[in-house]
Amino acid sequence: MAVFPISFFGPISYYNEISKAEMVEFEIYETYKKQSIRNRYKIGSSNGTLELSIPISKPNGSKTLTKDILIDETQNWKINHWRAIVSAYMHSPYFEHYESDIYNLIFSNEVILYKKNQACFEFLNKTFDLRNDFSITSEYMKNNILNDYRNNDFTLISSEKQYIQPFINKHGFYQNLSILDLLFCEGPLGRFFLKVS
Repeated sequence: MAVFPISFFGPISYYNEISKAEMVEFEIYETYKKQSIRNRYKIGSSNGTLELSIPISKPNGSKTLTKDILIDETQNWKINHWRAIVSAYMHSPYFEHYESDIYNLIFSNEVILYKKNQACFEFLNKTFDLRNDFSITSEYMKNNILNDYRNNDFTLISSEKQYIQPFINKHGFYQNLSILDLLFCEGPLGRFFLKVS
């Protein structure tokens, strides 16, 4: 069993590791780790890479568990994220095909972060046909862990197949962007860019 944090549009390296695991557990009983892929993702823009983050609130302060993290809906993050995504990917081959799906995921009324992340994962899992068994933890995982990715920031890349990105002629290939980059550029065929060792 492999244990992962549950991410909102996580990086390609995150999905690469998930695609190689036979059984995946998403940990929600950990103490929430700030400034991580749990609420942050990176896209490629005309001015370079752009990191987007979902504002959160911690009901129990620094000891709040991931399962209890709430999305701070007092900020206009949804509009800002969507505008950045449209600007970056509106000319990508698969943008129009997946535009409404991603819009609906971002603008859903879900206020519990892990549940919003889970909805994103389920959509991407189905789209890329990853065929992973996965579940959400019911307590903090301590035993029978084959690979523990909970403290992995997924910045290290062993290798990554290149594909055509919107600004590749201007900036070269951006490595390890959000899985959204692969989705909008390659569509369902993006699964062939995963499982790279």
